[in-house]
Amino acid sequence: MPDPAPDDPSGQFCREVERAFVARRGGASVVSPADWQLILDWERRGIPLPVVVEGIRRAFDRRAAASGRLGLRACARSVEAAFADHRRRRAGLPETAAASERAAPPPPGASGESETADTPPAGAAPAGRLASGVPSSGEDAVRARLLELAAGLRAWRPDASAVEPEPAAAAASLAAGRIADLAASGPPASASGGATRPAARPESRPENDPENHLEAVEDELLRSLADALRPAASAAITAAAAEPLAAFRRRMPPSGYREALAAAVRRRLPRALALPALRLDDPA
Repeated sequence: MPDPAPDDPSGQFCREVERAFVARRGGASVVSPADWQLILDWERRGIPLPVVVEGIRRAFDRRAAASGRLGLRACARSVEAAFADHRRRRAGLPETAAASERAAPPPPGASGESETADTPPAGAAPAGRLASGVPSSGEDAVRARLLELAAGLRAWRPDASAVEPEPAAAAASLAAGRIADLAASGPPASASGGATRPAARPESRPENDPENHLEAVEDELLRSLADALRPAASAAITAAAAEPLAAFRRRMPPSGYREALAAAVRRRLPRALALPALRLDDPA
C-alpha cells in the first residue's frame, strides 16, 4: 500500500490560516470550533493556503473603514472568490473576483459581520456564463475533462492489500458512470435513482455548476472506499489523519472532531489508494 501521506499538511494548513486570520483581526485567537470545520473544508477541497490568505486579506481590506471585527466565516465569500480567480487563471480565463463576490450571499451564521453589496436575483448566473456556471466557450473542454475523469476511474485498479477489491471497484465504476452521465446530459442520478446529493456548495458557485456534482460524486466514492478499507490500512490511515488534528482537538466539540477526523481520512484516500483526483482543473 502506498504511504498514507505522513507529511499530511492539515495541521500546518490550520495553523497558517489561524495565524493569518488572527494577524489581520488582532488580539488573541478567536477561531471557534465551527471555524475549524470551515478551515478543514477549505483544505479538503484543495484550496491552496496562499489563496485562503488572499481571501482573508480581501475581506479585511474591504472592511478597513468599517467598525467592528470580522469573524472567519465572514471571510468565506472572499476566500471563494479568490479560489475562483485562482482556478480561472489556471484555465487561462480572465479573473472575475468582483462579479463572484457581488453574486455570493454571506455564509450562514455570519449575521452582523457580512459586507453589504449589490446582489443579482437569486439563482442568476453572472454575465457571460451559462446557468450551469460554465463559461459557454468552455463547455466542450469541461465535457472532455469529465470523460477523461470517468475513463481514469474505470482504469483504476484497487490495491487488494489496502482495500476490499470488489466493493472498491464497484464504487469506482458507479462514480465513473455518474461522471460520464454528467458529461452527456447534466446532473446524474444517484445509485438509488433519486437526485444526486450535492456537496456543500461554495457560495460563489451557481447550484448547477458541474464542479458541485463532481464533488458530490467524489464524496460518495471516498465514503464507500473508507468503508471498504482493510482493518490494518484503516488503522494506519486513521492514526496518521489524527496526528495533525491533535493540537486542535480541545477546541472542537466531540461531534465536530469525529467529523473532522472522518474527513481527514477521506482526504488521504486518493494518495493512499493511488486514486485519480476528481477535479475539473487538472491538478497536475
